[in-house]
Amino acid sequence: MCPSPRVVDAFVVAEVSIPDDEAECEDCETLAAACEGECEKVPTVKFSFRKLWAYTGPGWLMSIAYLDPGNLTSDLQQGAYTNYKLLWVLWWATVLGWILQALCARLCVVTGMDLAQICYKEYPRWVRIMLFVQVEIAIIGADIQEVLGSAVALKILFGVSLPYGCLITAASTFSFLFILKFGVRWLEAFFIFFVAVMAMCFFVVWGKSDTNGPDFAQGWVLPEIQDYALTQAIGTVGAVIMPHNLYLHSGLVKSRNIDRNNPHKIAEGNYYNTLESGVALFLSFFVNAAVVVTFAVAFFQPSCAEVDGGPYGCVSQIAIDKQTQSVDTYGPCQGAHPGPHACCEIGLELAGDALHTALGGSSKYIWGVGLLAAGQAATMTTTYAGQFAMSGFFRIDMPAWAVVTITRVVAIGPACAIALAAGGNSNVSADMNEWLNALQSLQLPFALLPVLHFSNSKRVMGIFASSQVSKCIYWVIGFSICILNLYFVVQFFYLDDSTPIPHNPWIGTVVALYLAAYVFFVCAVLEGEIKAVLAFLKLREKDPPKPAFLKQPLQGKPSLLEEDVIEAIEAVNALD
Repeated sequence: MCPSPRVVDAFVVAEVSIPDDEAECEDCETLAAACEGECEKVPTVKFSFRKLWAYTGPGWLMSIAYLDPGNLTSDLQQGAYTNYKLLWVLWWATVLGWILQALCARLCVVTGMDLAQICYKEYPRWVRIMLFVQVEIAIIGADIQEVLGSAVALKILFGVSLPYGCLITAASTFSFLFILKFGVRWLEAFFIFFVAVMAMCFFVVWGKSDTNGPDFAQGWVLPEIQDYALTQAIGTVGAVIMPHNLYLHSGLVKSRNIDRNNPHKIAEGNYYNTLESGVALFLSFFVNAAVVVTFAVAFFQPSCAEVDGGPYGCVSQIAIDKQTQSVDTYGPCQGAHPGPHACCEIGLELAGDALHTALGGSSKYIWGVGLLAAGQAATMTTTYAGQFAMSGFFRIDMPAWAVVTITRVVAIGPACAIALAAGGNSNVSADMNEWLNALQSLQLPFALLPVLHFSNSKRVMGIFASSQVSKCIYWVIGFSICILNLYFVVQFFYLDDSTPIPHNPWIGTVVALYLAAYVFFVCAVLEGEIKAVLAFLKLREKDPPKPAFLKQPLQGKPSLLEEDVIEAIEAVNALD
């Protein structure tokens, strides 16, 4: 079946029309039958540059979240601490991000609703509130990184202190909101310009470094990971795949005016949104890789990576001495350039002076321009994601300036507190960015699992639901991320003696309660799937009890939970 059009309170008005071709489909009779639920065939789409251009925009705006200051911090630390070894993690995290973004876009194209609106429609109230809280935590965490990143860029370029830079950044976002007054295409063009500035800056800095081609290829293709790089690898996943970005992309796709009575138009929207986001994220991978390689060439030393409490980067003592406060060092090292070097943590602030010393004076300011573009552009992704979440989960159609005010008031306090605590000490902000990236990784299942839940549902997606093979692959990926996150919490709080968390019974009890709540919330999101599995197992027994809701004829359409159980019964009958 094909979902019927729904009237929704869209934040972005569907103002971009899609041009029609003379031949819309290959078999109109088959497609008409599909819309009546008589055929399972998904329409075939022929490529057209004209239509690709019409769909170009949402994916590029979404890709900015893959290039925000949190990602740049993860990139530079990945390169300086682990060399090229985790490029494969960055690549597959980007590929996984593309798959999830495509599913989000497909969800919106088929239903006419963004992810938050579907959660509102299908989940009970307490689950909706829990999901909203989780996505807001992710948004605030990302906002802190973006405020700090922009403040650091202002300090590099103009010498503005971090607290004042945070205030300037918090206020500057309001000016960007006026661009939407001119139309969504102007907004998309504006942020594509930001992506171009970032790409140009980081590629120029990359060109100044002496990249080892074979090592780059090996790090990209060969999966290997050292014990000291585990936290960095998990942080990379959290930095690349940001939970709020899934809500963002599903909302941005609503700007395209799609006829949802026509299955060919739906298939076309799925095709071009997937293609457009793939191109944008492919470029974002190379921008991130440029930062990784630049810092790997200039600052990686095995002795610093393997030191107790590490890994760390090998930075020139000249760059360290330029910091207004002392930087914690962990022994001397042999740097890639002449002069004394020391092992230390590298964050966004120290990175500018370190590049200045290693690659020349212009590198510092090129880095600063790219960082400022990343921070300023990424602030809008959290703004719009917050508005989609607020309007979708609670049916509150708040204006963008109100969302900016709320998120900025909440985020500016912690950001300024970190700036004041850091002063000129780059270790504080570097540690905080690493923790915030890990936080994004922990929040990811609360956006990922609903996406998989709905995109696999035939009732929600009709003939555009994921295939059985795709379902298996997606669920393996989803559960792998959940297990990885749980392992990270246990390793970080219980097994790693180098973390600043006190190892005592009180902290252990708090962490245990957090893990229990984490597992409970994940199970709440997956209630339908869990009951379907239990029903499947019971039905394999002899004379199983019949599910209560099947003892009487269904009234209307089954719920998602009932649908999952029905699919389990059909699976058993197929086995028999």
